[in-house]
Amino acid sequence: MLMIRLEESEYSSAWVLGDKTGLPDADGDIKVNYGALMLRALFEHWPPANDDSDQSSNAGQLQNRKFFSLREHTPIILAEAGDCGCTLARFLCRDASNAHESKQISSHLPGWMEDIVCRKLLPNHSKTTFLLLPYREEKKPHSSNDTEKLSAQDLIVVSKVADYIQNKLEGNRTVELLCMDQVLDYSVDIRTVKHTIWKGAGDMKLYYRPIEPLTDNNVEQKTTPA
Repeated sequence: MLMIRLEESEYSSAWVLGDKTGLPDADGDIKVNYGALMLRALFEHWPPANDDSDQSSNAGQLQNRKFFSLREHTPIILAEAGDCGCTLARFLCRDASNAHESKQISSHLPGWMEDIVCRKLLPNHSKTTFLLLPYREEKKPHSSNDTEKLSAQDLIVVSKVADYIQNKLEGNRTVELLCMDQVLDYSVDIRTVKHTIWKGAGDMKLYYRPIEPLTDNNVEQKTTPA
């Protein structure tokens, strides 16, 4: 039998950009937490979970909307944390509406799950710290003057980082970003870059290089007095 185990740390990092989900009305400016959607589907038959009064933002409206339901005979197990944690409650998804099971859930549901299921609260977005450095063909060490340390939500896409750099460069030239000598796709988020390309400890290093020369067309010609 397939078993899915959801712990707080996994739920907290289960954010994806809306346009990656295929969900209706979920564009790139909306962030969706898969863990929250799964938990609300698991406990949709539990009476305290059906209070929809707290939907104060567009993101909240999207998150609280019912996108899918699970099979009613889906088993749910609440257990203590750890590989050998003892079982606290065991019931089927549909039975969460029964008085006995409802009381068990109220007694054993962790606070962070209750925040999601009942209060419609979501975790803060995770942040990633990374270094921005100009790309050099020769692998010479960079000085502190040309190294910039930034912290941003780990769902920020590469294009946003590139825009930040371009606004600082003379002539506002288009740039490309590299990590581990691999040119990055503008649509990829930096969390994916960190886990699939960087794969290392410490602050991730992103290198940038202009992909168009500095010419009279993108910077005003400076004149020198005679």
